[in-house]
Amino acid sequence: MTDKAVGQRVSVDPVISCGHCYPCSVGKPNVCTSLVVLGCIATAGFSEYAVVPAKNAWQVPDNVSDSHAVMIEPFTIAANVTGHVSPTDQDIALVYGAGPMGLTTIQVLKRVYRVKQVIVVDRIDERLQMAQRNGADWVINNSDEPLAETLKAKGYCRR
Repeated sequence: MTDKAVGQRVSVDPVISCGHCYPCSVGKPNVCTSLVVLGCIATAGFSEYAVVPAKNAWQVPDNVSDSHAVMIEPFTIAANVTGHVSPTDQDIALVYGAGPMGLTTIQVLKRVYRVKQVIVVDRIDERLQMAQRNGADWVINNSDEPLAETLKAKGYCRR
């Protein structure tokens, strides 16, 4: 018996655990001994349709657009990562990489935690432009100069 139906709009947790091994039994399904990750080990990550356990599917409310719904899973990762750090409005954060995870992390840092400054490092100019549009205060392309030297020149490193 499940509250999910075929064809229902859902957001999927791509980490599928067995639910029976020791890590699963103590609430740590992310280190399941039989872990399968959709799109990495199993196929379906970018498929139009996929079969997943009901426990890994979360109903998307009707008032959430598809373009917003596709961001649910990346934002859960950004929220989890930043939650472990517990930044404050006086912190300066450095995000290394302006791909999907980096961009969502920037938004969580700026809009949820309201950190003082977000510095983003990447080697691709287009990604750095997206980082700025997503709230980065300072972007660094470290293709030509080592990051430590750039930060040191701006007074961010003590060594």
